[in-house]
Amino acid sequence: MTKTKTDTDALQNILATMYTDQRVLRNTVQDLKGNIRVYCRVRPPLETEASKPLYNLNVLDACSIEVEKIELLNSVRKGKSQHSFSFDGIFTPHSTQEDVFAEVSQMVQSALDGYNVCIFAYGQTGSGKTYTMEGGSGEEQYGIIPRAINMIFTCMGDLKRMGWDLAIKASFLEIYNEVIYDLLNSCKDQVNHEIKMMNSKGT
Repeated sequence: MTKTKTDTDALQNILATMYTDQRVLRNTVQDLKGNIRVYCRVRPPLETEASKPLYNLNVLDACSIEVEKIELLNSVRKGKSQHSFSFDGIFTPHSTQEDVFAEVSQMVQSALDGYNVCIFAYGQTGSGKTYTMEGGSGEEQYGIIPRAINMIFTCMGDLKRMGWDLAIKASFLEIYNEVIYDLLNSCKDQVNHEIKMMNSKGT
């Protein structure tokens, strides 16, 4: 029994060392990609947009997209009809939720490795932010949030088997008109959260 325990401890130490080495390598790759990354996801056109499009979208390569304004193309108005934009990556209308998370999952892993990570979707109303972050019904339609949660708990199980002790704290907040609402608080009396700017820590 003593020898078995010694062998088990030795294997756990080897696994812990391997995990530490992998952690360093993973986050070296993330640093090379840049601390701030911006991706463009183009949603499929709605029926009304497909029947009377205002723009042509051309994906030039994995990181560039070109927008052509049809009104200018079909008129004698002066003005540039084409505008090109570059991003760290482009997700086309054919990209699936799994495709998006395949890129984001690297950042979730960085969070598990102990690094601060922030992921958010930005765009006008109807651009697909909620679908990207939360998704729809069925596993194939899951967005970034449920997929990230599944990944975190799966990795937690693996780390616990290696002898790690982990704890998770979650909050779900909505900021509307500079007022913070705690969406996990079922009490009618909401705690008054304030947004503060601190020179040492930022917002």
